[in-house]
Amino acid sequence: MMRTVILRVLPALLIVGCQAVAEAPPVDRFYRVAVARPSPAGPPILDGALMVGRLDADGLTRERPVIYSADDDLRSLAQHDYELWIEPPPRLLGAEMVRYLRSAEIAESVVTPDLRVRSDFEIIGTIQRFERQIGRSGPSVAVSLDLALIDRDTDQLRVIDDYAAEIACSDSSMDAAVTAFNEAVAEVFAEFLADIRDSEPTERIPMSCGRC
Repeated sequence: MMRTVILRVLPALLIVGCQAVAEAPPVDRFYRVAVARPSPAGPPILDGALMVGRLDADGLTRERPVIYSADDDLRSLAQHDYELWIEPPPRLLGAEMVRYLRSAEIAESVVTPDLRVRSDFEIIGTIQRFERQIGRSGPSVAVSLDLALIDRDTDQLRVIDDYAAEIACSDSSMDAAVTAFNEAVAEVFAEFLADIRDSEPTERIPMSCGRC
């Protein structure tokens, strides 16, 4: 009798176990932005310290989940549940910009607000778009940053513009999207760097002269 009960119960337990395995939630995946480092193109254009300020962004873009739009007209946005950046995009892109500009040797030093040191120039900006597009027109990504370079001694703008790039993905996977994000960010950074290099050079006033 006991053997009969066990034989009847065992298949039910196996079914429940298989359902539990099949219904296991997806695992979170985390992504970073990493772009190729530029080479120096001569002496530093900015004579002094350059601070990369904290980038601003709207509510969705301040959060770690990857943003996407499934509408071809891009009227609505949503967040992936299990696909996340390793840091919120403002911090992620800001840190990558610091590494990028240091590699380019665009200034005597490139610093962040966390260092709490005096800087001669400052970059401020806002992330306008940082999203994946998965509509019928094909998978792609869009990156758009509003960036400005300010001379802190004179409060004058050296550079200000909107920098944007849209890159088609090789397929519909998230890995392909991240590759496209890296290419789009690299394109935006390269255009901004070119504008800095083309801006009018400014000679710093020695501190010893008291700005006379």
